[in-house]
Amino acid sequence: MKKTIFLSRRAIIIISLFVFLLLYYFLVPPFPMPEIPITSDTETAGKLYDDLCKITENIGIEDIEMPTGLSVERLEKLHKELARILEKTELSRPCVQYALVAIESGNFPSYNSGGVIFLKEGEVWKYGKTIHGESGRYSSGLPYPNLEFRVELLGTEMQCLVMEKIKIYSYLTLPENIKRAKITKTPPLLRPPGNRIDR
Repeated sequence: MKKTIFLSRRAIIIISLFVFLLLYYFLVPPFPMPEIPITSDTETAGKLYDDLCKITENIGIEDIEMPTGLSVERLEKLHKELARILEKTELSRPCVQYALVAIESGNFPSYNSGGVIFLKEGEVWKYGKTIHGESGRYSSGLPYPNLEFRVELLGTEMQCLVMEKIKIYSYLTLPENIKRAKITKTPPLLRPPGNRIDR
């Protein structure tokens, strides 16, 4: 008389997994594996740059130098912020996009690196926008001595907001910022020294 062999539940699971793995590795699957599209950072950045160019063209800003060399994360953040600006409909008032620029070389406060930063004459301390002009925005004078208010764009509030964002994000790759970083052996600033955040 033959003896019946009973397998435990654990043994059955192990044998089943082993058989499944054998079948998986040695038999051709009856359906093709789906292809997963892979996009490189360069491709993603290229698409974002194209979108940014379309945004500026659609709102009537011409001959703008788009930020190059930014990380995909920074480009995506800029793209989202510009999309939020475009959703607003009440941004048609006359506006000025400006830069506060050093008119004498010297030390200026830096809200990004902490402490002070040395700016040469003509270097940007801050980008901004205002619907009130220089006298309305800085009624009691510019924040620090040796700064000059320079108009970079006259347009609608929407145009100036978009331009301000692009200028702030572009600062990371601005030649004066890169050069300073090489001299001081520190990372380039993410945004101008006078802009506490990306606006």
